[in-house]
Amino acid sequence: MTDLRLRAAAEGDYDFLWELHRATMKGHVAKTWGWDETWQQRHFRQHFDPVDRQIIVFRGHDVGVLSVAERETHVSLQVLEVLPQYQRRGIATAILQTVLHEAGCKGKAFTLQVLKVNPAQAIRGLGVRHNG
Repeated sequence: MTDLRLRAAAEGDYDFLWELHRATMKGHVAKTWGWDETWQQRHFRQHFDPVDRQIIVFRGHDVGVLSVAERETHVSLQVLEVLPQYQRRGIATAILQTVLHEAGCKGKAFTLQVLKVNPAQAIRGLGVRHNG
């Protein structure tokens, strides 16, 4: 996908990343544990570190976030969130295919952890672990 790129996240992306997280995860978290807005905001702020995040840019617009942790034996997808209005356009699929390809080229396994209510849990054969 040629109109898709990644850029390093920065402190100035906090508001975008919080709203993105809220828009993409609130429903899943609410179904699993319940959504407490105050607790979620505090937790997000306490754990916010742009260093390990990349902003997904589609056609010049910030539309999502990617975080991948590379370990000795495997590559772990930590976060892949795309704004609802940009979902179902192949953006996450393109990103995921790139991460899988890069892990394969390095001879590393790939892991992904999702909430049971998240549709991403349907991805089979990728080392998916469930939370909640």
